[in-house]
Amino acid sequence: MPKNDYTADAQDALELVDEFGIDDALVKIEGVPVDVNKPWLGETDTEVEYPTKGVKLPLSDSQQSYYANSLAIKVTDLIYMEAVNITAVPQVGDRVLHDGEYWKIEAMQDLKPATVTVMYTLIVSR
Repeated sequence: MPKNDYTADAQDALELVDEFGIDDALVKIEGVPVDVNKPWLGETDTEVEYPTKGVKLPLSDSQQSYYANSLAIKVTDLIYMEAVNITAVPQVGDRVLHDGEYWKIEAMQDLKPATVTVMYTLIVSR
């Protein structure tokens, strides 16, 4: 069986997100030292934004029904976020700042056809 080369497909996906996407930010809560010269003083939680690009699409009726029932919440949208240029990995519970609005990540899946993660598919709610 021939081995598939997904490089061209991955490049196409990134070009589509770049062309049709808008500037987003992945917002994570991270511990930042209170004083870098005195690490024994501990850390404080701070929101850190990681710039990226994303495309937000509405879920289909069947997807909306499936995720709303499985997560026991009202899930409203789907965000495709490019993963090549971002320095952080999104996790459930993080937020995405998309077009001036915050969206909470409820579920996610990465698109990783080889060894490089190309894109994240994020199920988000408000």
